[in-house]
Amino acid sequence: MLFRLSVPVLASVLACTQGTKVGITDRAQIVQSVAGQLNLWVRAINNRSLDTLNRLYLRSPELPIVWLDGERTRGWNEATAKWKRYFESLSQLNYVMENPVYEVLDPNVAVVTFRTTVDAVGRERDRHYGRGTQVWMKDPADDRWRIRVEHQSYAPDKN
Repeated sequence: MLFRLSVPVLASVLACTQGTKVGITDRAQIVQSVAGQLNLWVRAINNRSLDTLNRLYLRSPELPIVWLDGERTRGWNEATAKWKRYFESLSQLNYVMENPVYEVLDPNVAVVTFRTTVDAVGRERDRHYGRGTQVWMKDPADDRWRIRVEHQSYAPDKN
């Protein structure tokens, strides 16, 4: 029984790893592309540009996002509504992404983790720091890197 289970599991692992090697040059190009998109994403948040954000997320009905406040959305329609509510509630926003770490999983998938610092002014001033994780995928429609999964968390600033 153990042998029957281990053969399919081993075959699955081998199938997932075959053909996914990324050379040094390709890895550097992928990191450069994703870093450019990530910087554009941060600028879009600070500029409160839904149009730009719209171009940075993979248009998937399953698009899962866990937001800073713990809310979860699924799909771009829910994400757009959440971004819009958030942006409309603010008079000022300074979203800073720091220390990004890029992990290229294969030629079409990269994971980025980073630290965030947010200073948002609405009815009250909200300052906090946290962590973010995004899975970026190359969109087969146009070969652009887009966010496929996102998770952010934060801890309130004690000052």
